[in-house]
Amino acid sequence: MAKKVLNQDVMRDVNQKLVLQQIFNEGPISRIDISKRLKLNKSTVSTLFNMLQDENLVVELGEGEASVNGGRRPRFTKINGHWGYTVSFEIGYRHLHMMVNYLGGEIISFNNYDIVGFDMSAILELMVAKLHVLRISDTSRGLLGICVAVSGIVDNNRITYAPFLDMSHENLQTDLENEFSVPVVIENEANLSAIYERDFNSAGDFNNTLTVSIHKGIGAGIIINGRLYRGLHGEAGEIGRSIMMDANVGVMDQFRKVEDYCSEDAIIGLAQSIKEDSTIQRQDLVTLFLADDADIKRILKEFCAAISKILFNVAANFDPEVIFLNSPLIEALPELLSEIRQDYRQIAENRSLIQLAQNSQYATLLGGCSLITHEFLNMTDYVLKF
Repeated sequence: MAKKVLNQDVMRDVNQKLVLQQIFNEGPISRIDISKRLKLNKSTVSTLFNMLQDENLVVELGEGEASVNGGRRPRFTKINGHWGYTVSFEIGYRHLHMMVNYLGGEIISFNNYDIVGFDMSAILELMVAKLHVLRISDTSRGLLGICVAVSGIVDNNRITYAPFLDMSHENLQTDLENEFSVPVVIENEANLSAIYERDFNSAGDFNNTLTVSIHKGIGAGIIINGRLYRGLHGEAGEIGRSIMMDANVGVMDQFRKVEDYCSEDAIIGLAQSIKEDSTIQRQDLVTLFLADDADIKRILKEFCAAISKILFNVAANFDPEVIFLNSPLIEALPELLSEIRQDYRQIAENRSLIQLAQNSQYATLLGGCSLITHEFLNMTDYVLKF
């Protein structure tokens, strides 16, 4: 008898999540449509819906039109976007980005804070301070969860490697959970960009994708059969740390990494060296390129050729349906995407589609919004569309 009750509880929990998934993804939607989509009895759907409504997680919008055969008018429902909010942080080399989202992904606010000269303890103090002064008064549950994105390797919510910050003695998850009593997830920024493409954009139409982030370093978020692939120790997708090979002599070039040659930071450094101007940044590259500066056009042409080879290598390993490029530089200069596609076709025989990720500034943070939403709803294995 106990086993039967347990099985019934498990089944009810699964069905309730399926109903919530339908409302989240397809709302406004009627109970009758949910019943048809899930092939569940109408009374079962009503019971599960009432449980969600009691928690104020869903709201009814009113009645729709009756069918041509008459009968009761359907009542439409949707997710209660103001049930609560999430906060996502992105710790960069010089900045801390912070985004606040309603349940469902709607952006409430975005802020950028300068963290030049900050160690990890100071960054944590800043995050805690900003969370404490945050006031979102129009939600019933308040803060639901926190996501922190980092450039580095994350294994089971613990940062094991970070190229720009010493995080070896920090446990962000424990510190933030103890302070705010909500779920906290730590994740690699490239992985979050891949989640963003899957849950917010057209990547959801594909089961196997790569999202290659080209910023200060280079990383890839890997989606296999619709799920994020992290590897055994969270190191999957660390393509920027691959050793560069010297094509002329066939030996490793002093063990320099791929991102030392063709990350955005490497390209900016090369431009600074050639132009003898240490103040050059991304926008200066864009301006000089558009002004037909010969040096910058040559540098970026070589950059495109190198990126096309990197994409060929990762595509050969994972055979994705589509590769998304998350790069503020390429987003600012779409001409570079055409160049990369052309170079790629010459060596890859159209192996994979290459598309430019949109809203690169927000991609990581929105991916964090999705990840923590799945976490606090206990729906990590369910598809949610934002």
